[in-house]
Amino acid sequence: MTTMKKPSQRRLVTPRRLATLGCLTGVLIVAVFLYVLYQQFRVLFRSGDSNGGDMQASQDVAVERGSIATGVHAYGLVQPKREQTLRFQRAHGKVVDVAVQAGDAVLAGQELVRLDAAALQRELTQARSQLLEARRSLEDLTSSAADVQRLKLELELRDAQAALDKAQRELAALEAGMGTPQAERSRAASELANAKASLEALRQNRERREQIAALEVSFHEAENQHGDAVLVQNPSEQDRDNEWLLRNTMLDRQEALDSAVLDWEMDQRQAEQRVALAARALLLLDLRIAAGSPAAELAKRRAAVQAAAAEVQDVQARLDAIGSGGADPNVARARSSVLKLEGQVADAEAALAEAVLKAPFEGVVDDVKVVSDTLLSGATPVLTLLDLSSLRITAQVNDLDIPLLKTDMPAQVTFDALPDQPPLQGTLGPIPLYGVYQEGITYFLVPVSLGMEAMPSLRPGLTANVFVPLQRKDDVLLIPVAAVFSDGDASFVWRVHNGRTERQQVKIGASDDVQVEVLEGLKEGDVVRVPLFGPQGNLKFGVEVGP
Repeated sequence: MTTMKKPSQRRLVTPRRLATLGCLTGVLIVAVFLYVLYQQFRVLFRSGDSNGGDMQASQDVAVERGSIATGVHAYGLVQPKREQTLRFQRAHGKVVDVAVQAGDAVLAGQELVRLDAAALQRELTQARSQLLEARRSLEDLTSSAADVQRLKLELELRDAQAALDKAQRELAALEAGMGTPQAERSRAASELANAKASLEALRQNRERREQIAALEVSFHEAENQHGDAVLVQNPSEQDRDNEWLLRNTMLDRQEALDSAVLDWEMDQRQAEQRVALAARALLLLDLRIAAGSPAAELAKRRAAVQAAAAEVQDVQARLDAIGSGGADPNVARARSSVLKLEGQVADAEAALAEAVLKAPFEGVVDDVKVVSDTLLSGATPVLTLLDLSSLRITAQVNDLDIPLLKTDMPAQVTFDALPDQPPLQGTLGPIPLYGVYQEGITYFLVPVSLGMEAMPSLRPGLTANVFVPLQRKDDVLLIPVAAVFSDGDASFVWRVHNGRTERQQVKIGASDDVQVEVLEGLKEGDVVRVPLFGPQGNLKFGVEVGP
């Protein structure tokens, strides 16, 4: 039997064929990638060539006539003109209710923070009880009628003896020829002249003026330092502590300044009073001289001495009748205790009356420093209240620009947060006498007052752009600042002429940081090339420019 063999079947998929197919696929992918990359480079270089070798976006601008104003630019911050830190002056204890939080609008007289009035009432009751007990003890010590009468007569004897001594001195002076009305008038006239001279010297006191000026400088320095601390963005706990310390320093220096001014004014008032009294004494002496004689004056003085001596003898006799002795030290201590407790009761009553902190004016709460259950002692700051009915800008002016500014100069104010609002008109306030050193640069914080029409749209904390115009020129040639380049001491532009860029040297004048005045080198209607971003240093002279 013959065996039949099956024809062999050929395998279509083999490892060699798979490897060949994978290689072809990889080559195809690399070819596509290189083609795409070539196209990208081709487009890129065509773009550069079409702009005359300029790889940056640019714009052609015609030289035009217009007006330009030069001045001082500064950044500022919107702040309220009135800001007050509220605190309990005498009250202390635990906070039981905080009725407001930061950002709340409040009315004048509105309740803000309340202390534990029940605890303050208990302290007042205890102080009154201690005072009542001390008064009873004093009454027990002074219950004897003899002791009371003796103390009273001792005071009368002291006053009578003083009156006798005075009458005797006046009589002796008159008998010696020094106490005559004429001599007294001469002395009164001299005293009046001295009083007037003292008043004038006090008014022109240079030391007082310099002291007050120094205190004013110290206060404004502390005010600026506190203002810088307030302007810190996202303050840390240490920043808040530093701001609190600077605020206390500012308040202390303000109190010292107010005290010095008040003391000077009080001294002047006292000097004026002495002048008035001396003038009145002189007038009375003139009347006495016109109405009497030396003999009558002598008799009057002797009668006064006799009357004063009789009064001393009478009081001494009554004092001897009840016996004499030193003052009881127990009574003195009891009286001292009563006076001390009366002061404590007065403080407790004032603290209870102050248990509720109320808003002194209409405004917005800026910073609340306490929460419920906080224990307060002393004059601890509780919250800060801002009066938003009147705002101002505090501009940060470079020290190089300060000599150009004066008080009451007009200013234009814009805000990045309000781009659609036209510039607001403002007025510079007092120029500070000293600046603030920050990061190697000295700045001066200049206040800028705004009109009432600006109030509705502004909020404290907004940043402001302040421009103080110093000079204005009309009908001058203007081009963008970005079109001007510098090559050493010379300035030049890229002028577009017949489809090509040409380097053109120019002489420039005033600038407002947006446009610049062209004094020489261009005429009205010329076209210059302006880069839209970055420095433009790779334009080629004489190359063609794209449309």
